[in-house]
Amino acid sequence: MVRQADRPASGLLDAMQTTSARRARASIVGRLWLAFGVFGVFWGGWGALLPDIKTQVGATDATLGRALLFIALGAIGGMLFAGRIADRLGTRTLLPGALAFAATIPTLAFARGMVIFLVMLTIMGAASGAYDVFINGAASVYEATFDAKVMGGMHALFSAGVLVASPLVGAARQAGAGPEQILPVLAAAVVLVGLTLHGVGLPRPVAAQNKRVRMTPQLMLLGTLCALAFLIEDGLLSWSAIHLEETMGGSAFIGGLGPGVLAATMVTGRALTQVVSRRFSEKQLIGAAGVFGTAGAIIFALASSVALGLTGIALTGLAISVVAPLVFGVAARVGGPGRQASAIARVSTVAYFGFVVGPALVGGVAGAASLPVGLLVLAAAALLLAAGSRALPETGRHQEG
Repeated sequence: MVRQADRPASGLLDAMQTTSARRARASIVGRLWLAFGVFGVFWGGWGALLPDIKTQVGATDATLGRALLFIALGAIGGMLFAGRIADRLGTRTLLPGALAFAATIPTLAFARGMVIFLVMLTIMGAASGAYDVFINGAASVYEATFDAKVMGGMHALFSAGVLVASPLVGAARQAGAGPEQILPVLAAAVVLVGLTLHGVGLPRPVAAQNKRVRMTPQLMLLGTLCALAFLIEDGLLSWSAIHLEETMGGSAFIGGLGPGVLAATMVTGRALTQVVSRRFSEKQLIGAAGVFGTAGAIIFALASSVALGLTGIALTGLAISVVAPLVFGVAARVGGPGRQASAIARVSTVAYFGFVVGPALVGGVAGAASLPVGLLVLAAAALLLAAGSRALPETGRHQEG
């Protein structure tokens, strides 16, 4: 009788424990969503601010393009350092990573000379690269721990942040606000989200923890494909507002819509990544991304109206949105337990050459010819993405919801 009476109590206890575990998992996912989302808020705001930043430092298209190299150069160094730190310390890196990143943002509002501007861009790039690895590493550990696919959704939240911030910053610029007012607000948003990341707890797998992740041909291929996607994404993020305003004669608000439309379509594409990856392999999806991205980039570069230009951005964003979540998910599996963040850092280091090359290459060609011609570089990168995807193995319907 005692045993029978204990059974309901035991079942209730199990149910309470299950409910508690689900709440804990939901709390972790929610806070990681915020971490990715605020990262997008910064980059969306930054992209919409670039016309003012360009005027502030007295840059031309070509010199601004070269200056933006320093963000990615700093990011590469930050990522190489951050990967092994994240594998050793786990989610304890999230709060200090967010605070360090936030501290670099307001300084950009006070850069007037090109030399100090380049120094500030490098420091900000290093902090943002480290933060990028920390949040992607945490998401990959969550996937491995709970056998759940969340990377696509996390990257969708990044794009959602860009979507929210870029038109708001465009409207703020239209109302007369400048970098001195906007950048501190973006920094404060990063700080507030960073504070929510304190205490995010995920187990740190111990298998292979102390072994260095080598740059294998598979990781190099993944990094190269992601680099091409990042080249296109950051090329549009950095130059779409300038193209819409200076080439097509749009207002500051219209310029802010460029990064916003890019983000909106990337939110949609990344949110659907987990659905379409049940039906198609990485090889098929990345190949299709390259084909449709080529078409969209050509439309944007050669558009004669704002509406057509925004259509080109939308098609390109929808196409390339799937690449990074798929690549980072594969990289984490290649790295294995205890080395997910290091594997992602290796791939990200290669991938960030896309951020290095993209804005500078577009700006360099624009300086030599014109901005529309410079933007055709993005179409060429998308074509290479389609061709390079053929080197991926056909893995079939590997992902589960």
